Order: sequence, then C-alpha cells, then structure tokens
Amino acid sequence: MGKWVFSRSRSVASMFHVHEQRIRYADTDRMGFAYQGILLPVVEAGCRYRRPVRYDEWIRVETGVTTVTRARLTIEYRIVGSEAETRASGLTVHCYMNRNGRAIRISPDWIDFFLGNSKIPFEDNSELFVK
Repeated sequence: MGKWVFSRSRSVASMFHVHEQRIRYADTDRMGFAYQGILLPVVEAGCRYRRPVRYDEWIRVETGVTTVTRARLTIEYRIVGSEAETRASGLTVHCYMNRNGRAIRISPDWIDFFLGNSKIPFEDNSELFVK
C-alpha cells in the first residue's frame, strides 16, 4: 500500500508516509479529472493546486504529521505526478474530540507517538485523552 520514509531534513516531522496509486475511472469526474473525498473533522484546511491528475496516471501521495500539540495536529500533503512534479500541496489542522464531540487535550505520550518517537502508549484507546 504505502511506505514510511524517514527524513531529518524537515524541522518537526521525522517520517512521512508515501502512497502511490493509479488514478481509476471511479476516481474521476466527467471531465476525466481525479478527486478524492475524505471524511475527517478539520478546523483548518488549505491546498495549492498546480496541475490536474488524469485517468490512468500514476501518482505519489506524501503525507506527514508536521506539528503536534496537546490540542491540535497538523498534517501536510503533497501529490506528485508521473514526471516527479508537484501537482498539489496542502495541509489540514485537526483538533482532538471525545465521543461527545467536545474538543479536548491529549496526553503528552500521544504527542511522542504522532511524531514517531514511540510506540502506541496504551493497548486500548481508553486512556488516549487526559481527563
């Protein structure tokens, strides 16, 4: 599916996830342009489109956690086309919510996990959040 790439060139993130896929017909609109719908709650989002991707083209999607605090998580994205050029780049900022939909703060152990410095701190998610 994808692979993790470790990098020391970025100021915060120590690893990025890389995923490559061919654009399928089901991923395109009537004009042949690709789209991806993602259902994630975000508090901020930004994207810079440079060029479209088309049906049957191979692309590489790079994602990485670049900022983690107890209240928010920032993920940066980059889509690279078959000729190694950036087609789009962006970011999303997420807040943490409990099951009731209220914003909360996470444990510092989870910050280390998101930055790739540790394994999952707890076996289950019951202790994911600080009360």
